[in-house]
Amino acid sequence: MDTAENWYALSLSIVGGITPEQAMKWIEEGEMTQKIREKMQQSIKKIDNYKHRKALKPASSKEQVEENKRKRREETKQMAEMRRSGMTYLQIGEIFSLHKTYVSVRIRKYEEEINQQRESA
Repeated sequence: MDTAENWYALSLSIVGGITPEQAMKWIEEGEMTQKIREKMQQSIKKIDNYKHRKALKPASSKEQVEENKRKRREETKQMAEMRRSGMTYLQIGEIFSLHKTYVSVRIRKYEEEINQQRESA
C-alpha cells in the first residue's frame, strides 16, 4: 500500500467505525467503492489545503501582514467570482476548506466594500 492508501485506510476506519486492518483489507481487495475513494481523496485535499492556509497565518513583520491581507482579499475575490458563476457556498467552502456560512460572510463583506468604492468614485 502506498502512503495515500494508508491515509484512506485510517480515514475509513475512523469514519466507518472499523479497525484500520479491516480498512486496509477492503482497499487491498478492491472492495472500496469509487465513491468512497473519491471522498477520501477530497478529505486529504482539504487537510492539505488547511496545512497550506495555516502556513500563511503567522506574520512576523508588517510586510507579511500586508501580504497575508492581499492573499486573503484575492481569495475572497475568487470566491465572489465562483458565486457569480453559479457555485453554491457549500461548493466554494469545500474548495477553500471553509464553512459555507463563513464563505457567504466574506463574499457579502467583499461586495459591500466594492459597492462603497464605486459609490465614492
